[in-house]
Amino acid sequence: MSEDCYAQHGLDLEDLRKIDVLQGVDVEHVYGLIKSCPVQSLAEWETLIAAGEPSTCAYILQTLYGARCT
Repeated sequence: MSEDCYAQHGLDLEDLRKIDVLQGVDVEHVYGLIKSCPVQSLAEWETLIAAGEPSTCAYILQTLYGARCT
């Protein structure tokens, strides 16, 4: 996802407040950290992680309905 696309469609504070794992967290304090994380775009049906595959990362998934970024 391009920087312009992220700026247009990236997570804002209201989006973060809706994420279950962040309930009770002052999202304003972690917003800068989350915003500095890389954004990865996947093609339709592309797999991010697979069952049984080890991972040391946490992911915040966002679906961009109607958004088309190049």
